[in-house]
Amino acid sequence: MGKQIKKQRQDSLKIPADKSEKILNEKGITLIEIMVVIGILAIVSAFAYPNFKNWLPGYRLTRAARNMFSDMQKVRMDAIKRGINMAIVFDTTNNRYLIRSSTGAGSSWSTDETVDLTSYKSGIRFGHGNATTALGGSFDTDNVTFPNNTVIFTPRGVLGSGGGYCYIENEKGSTYAIGALPTGVIMLKKWYGSSWQ
Repeated sequence: MGKQIKKQRQDSLKIPADKSEKILNEKGITLIEIMVVIGILAIVSAFAYPNFKNWLPGYRLTRAARNMFSDMQKVRMDAIKRGINMAIVFDTTNNRYLIRSSTGAGSSWSTDETVDLTSYKSGIRFGHGNATTALGGSFDTDNVTFPNNTVIFTPRGVLGSGGGYCYIENEKGSTYAIGALPTGVIMLKKWYGSSWQ
């Protein structure tokens, strides 16, 4: 009886020949299936790449503008927190801006950070692109309307120099304006074909 139970167990573990072939065929994927998936991915990529290529310059410009806006806010807050004058100097010749702090000794300044606009790629630079109307006046030849291309924040958080704007563009002609009022209010605006918003 013990041998009979053992034989029944062995028989129950055996897989019939027709089922074993079916199981072996279902364990993997075929070369044809891989080729179909690769073909579908290639077609989707071919349609997506031009859209991505057109989207990227706008994304980079938006990122550069928001970073400059954030840097202005940070400089203003640092001036208040540290109790010293802080400034952003726009170097339009070299396509960069410098974050500077007053050392307190007369009119001496030290550079805390330098931001190079070309590091964003996509032709990000000072410029007003397709914008036809300047904010608060006219476009300066170097696209920065702050006096002496410098915005200075005092320890009270207001501007030590007059207000103004800095315009940046990308290779597609899209434009942002980053500005500050004499009261210390900082603004970020984008050109939408006929107006700033």
